[in-house]
Amino acid sequence: CGSLARVVVANAGGGTVDEWSRLPKPIIVDSGACDSVMPPDWAHNYVVQESGREGTTSYVAANGETVPNQGQKVLNLCTKDGDYEQMKFQLAPVNQALCSVSGLCTAGNRVVFEDGWGYLQNKKTRHQTWLEERDGLYILEPDIAPTNEPGFGRPA
Repeated sequence: CGSLARVVVANAGGGTVDEWSRLPKPIIVDSGACDSVMPPDWAHNYVVQESGREGTTSYVAANGETVPNQGQKVLNLCTKDGDYEQMKFQLAPVNQALCSVSGLCTAGNRVVFEDGWGYLQNKKTRHQTWLEERDGLYILEPDIAPTNEPGFGRPA
């Protein structure tokens, strides 16, 4: 983790999946997003879980288009600081992963944006996860574990 660490995890087919990876684009921390969302084809080693919102929830994209909820994935990730976290994303046909500020706050976190940087802070533990500002956007670029095996870390 931190430099695409290598681990070996047995998969259901008897083979192994042993590579950490990165998402195709950074995760944007978005104060306008009602849910954390990502494209369904990202993190392809992860199982799509039912969210209970398929067919009943849709989102309005920045271009005004309505896009449906297609389930969820819970990603095991490792931040650039070497912290292991879990993050739940709703799946929708979008172009970029968005992390919902309101969702983070509801889950007991504080989100701070400063000029050039920011952080997420767990209010109970006071643990901080640092954000990078890039082109006016605050982003996370974590390493993604090979699978979503249980027992990985604390939910973000």
